[in-house]
Amino acid sequence: MNKTSTNASEANLVTALGADDESTRLKAALAAGSNADPGLVDTLVARCAIEPDFRDARAWPAITRSLLCDSDDNVAQSAWRAAVVLVPDDQKSGLAVELAAQLGRGDRGTQLSLSRALISLGEAVIEPVLQRARASDDLGVRAHADATERLLRDPNAGFQHAINQVKRILAPN
Repeated sequence: MNKTSTNASEANLVTALGADDESTRLKAALAAGSNADPGLVDTLVARCAIEPDFRDARAWPAITRSLLCDSDDNVAQSAWRAAVVLVPDDQKSGLAVELAAQLGRGDRGTQLSLSRALISLGEAVIEPVLQRARASDDLGVRAHADATERLLRDPNAGFQHAINQVKRILAPN
C-alpha cells in the first residue's frame, strides 16, 4: 500500500469515526483497533471523549472472541476493557472464563490490564476461574492468578511485587 492510499484510508476512517450513524462509528473504531495505526491514536482518544454510545450495551456483540484473544496485546487489552463494561450480567461468567484463559499472557502491563479487567467483573464471578487457574501446571498462569487475587484483596498492593512473591513461593526448590 502506498502513502497516498494509506492517507486516503486514514481520512475515510476518520470520517467514519465522526459519522452520525452509531453503527458506522463502531465499525470504524473496531477497524482502527484491528489494524493498529499509531497515527490514529489522537483521533480515537478525541472521539472517545465525546462518544455518547461508548458504553451502549448494544455494542456487546461486536466484542468477539477473536478480539479478546487478539495476538496484538493493545487490541486485546482494548477489547478486555470494553467487554467488562458492556457484558450483560448473564454472560459475565463466560467472559471471565475467556479472560482467565489468557492468564500468564504478556508483559507486566498486559498482565495488570487483564487482572484489572477480571477484577471489574466482580469477586463472585472471578473466584471460580481464579481457583482453576491456581491449579494450573503453568507457573506463569498460577502466579498471575495469585497476583490477581492479591490485587482483588488489596488494590493498593504493588502488582509486580505480588507476581514476584508468588513466583518465589511456587518455584521448585
